[in-house]
Amino acid sequence: MLAQSHRILKSPETFTDRIRTQGYAFAARQDHRLDGQYAGSLQAFREEYGQFPLDPHLNAGEGFRARRYGRFRLDAATGELAVFPHAAFFQSAAFDVLYGDIHRRFAPLSRGLLENEFFLNLIRDDFSTFPLTAEERGQDFEINVHLIRIAAVPGNATGRPAPEGIHQDGYHYGVSRLFDRQNLSGAESRVHDLRKRVIDRHTLLEPTEAMYMNDRAIFHSVQPFHAEDPSRFANRDMLIALYQPLAVSPQPRATALGLTPSGIAGYLELADRLLFK
Repeated sequence: MLAQSHRILKSPETFTDRIRTQGYAFAARQDHRLDGQYAGSLQAFREEYGQFPLDPHLNAGEGFRARRYGRFRLDAATGELAVFPHAAFFQSAAFDVLYGDIHRRFAPLSRGLLENEFFLNLIRDDFSTFPLTAEERGQDFEINVHLIRIAAVPGNATGRPAPEGIHQDGYHYGVSRLFDRQNLSGAESRVHDLRKRVIDRHTLLEPTEAMYMNDRAIFHSVQPFHAEDPSRFANRDMLIALYQPLAVSPQPRATALGLTPSGIAGYLELADRLLFK
């Protein structure tokens, strides 16, 4: 069982109000409480990105991307996390014009991620920031997490964080959080109203800066980025966490595994058996 959630944002109520009233909120690095409690696990989490396998679902011209993916259950009564057995990720074509209606197979979460206190606390704590409706309160939620390194490489100096363009993710709530940004310019995040007009723009620059959103209230997009030195590798490391009530999940039904040594071992064994490596 995980310890009680530690508040990452210094003033979470402020962000809850912003999401409620405008549908989104940007959080700067100085808005976070990153004390010594998670210093070691935060650094270990950031180092995981250098070990990610390549994303096998990229169309020609979309650049370089490495990814791990996982899915958690958040128990409404206890606040406890459990991890679902690894499976393909599904998203409707109504929300993703490039990859929708395709069961995409990504590499699973690693043991280091499943045991990382900063990561597990963060995805629970971000959930507590959302302005849940009366109907949503008391429901178990699922959390789909995509840990993604988008890169520009020598010979292909452009990175495309969101090749699908202006879009919604098809979930109730989401957080896009930056963990590294090296040798690049661009990657501006844009917020669009429901008529897809730009209403705000912001560039995530420092580790842990984030965009919170009510996915039903807005559209969003991210502009391409370019390597400042095209002879060198450029990368943008992101954690995308998508939240919705478990009852309306489009993902396969399954029984979640506890984040215990035996539960984590079972998750990894099943992932290996399915050849998700």
